[in-house]
Amino acid sequence: MPNRITLLLLLSLLFLLALTDLWMGTVNISPLDWPSILMGRDDHPGWRDILVEIRLPRVLTGILAGAGLAVSGLLMQSLFRNPLAGPDVLGISSGAGLMVALVVLGGMSLGSAYWTTALAA
Repeated sequence: MPNRITLLLLLSLLFLLALTDLWMGTVNISPLDWPSILMGRDDHPGWRDILVEIRLPRVLTGILAGAGLAVSGLLMQSLFRNPLAGPDVLGISSGAGLMVALVVLGGMSLGSAYWTTALAA
């Protein structure tokens, strides 16, 4: 039972922080304005771009990246049966840094797309 309460509290905190991140910024967009912005009936045409093109993808990317890192850490620790198994201990971080350096110094010879550096990591 305590694990469920902890999980519920952490998910509630994540949801609250995600909403706060959508709300706060250089331009404060009230949550009461979100429905009209998303339906295209707002008085400020730039607010939709800020909310949909900048803030929402940033929030979703942060949540998905954090979840991915958590799962990869769990898998590494489970696979090696070592609670201290991490990317630094196993040398994964050094290898990723080397590949990124080679791609950057090599002039992006793997292709001209921006994703080649991330792929090398």
